[in-house]
Amino acid sequence: MCIIKVKELGTQELTQTLCEYLHNIDIQYFSIPWTINNWINLINTYNNNYKIYLIYSNKQIIGFSLLKLSLYENLAHLLKIIIIESHQGKNLGNTLLSNSLEMLSAEGYSKIYLEVETTNRPAISLYYKLDFSRSHEINNFYSDGCDALVMTNYASHSYLS
Repeated sequence: MCIIKVKELGTQELTQTLCEYLHNIDIQYFSIPWTINNWINLINTYNNNYKIYLIYSNKQIIGFSLLKLSLYENLAHLLKIIIIESHQGKNLGNTLLSNSLEMLSAEGYSKIYLEVETTNRPAISLYYKLDFSRSHEINNFYSDGCDALVMTNYASHSYLS
């Protein structure tokens, strides 16, 4: 039996080893991943500036969401969400993001926004299912020239059903 769990990463749990592990996932799934130095620098700024939610299957990390926080505006910016390939297609992106949104909402974050490539239909579909709405498009947003769709969610209800 597969046990799925989503957990917020605590400040003391963010180690160089975990940063290297997350970086290895990042480089597999993002065309423009963070550098290892970006990940290591996250250790020093993690406390009040970022949140990482990990999704586990039988105690193995199978994905994560990374958000940058603006405490004074109750705003969170979804920077990354990844489910490893062997676990994709099982609704786990929905599980990870809905749990992340629920925990952010419980902490008082009332607005979450993100950018997504306009061609990434599966991700856009997921965001619409979780009540994100289209805000606007940005031409040539990504360094490879792809356009981005900016989407916003006003966290006002339970995402877990």
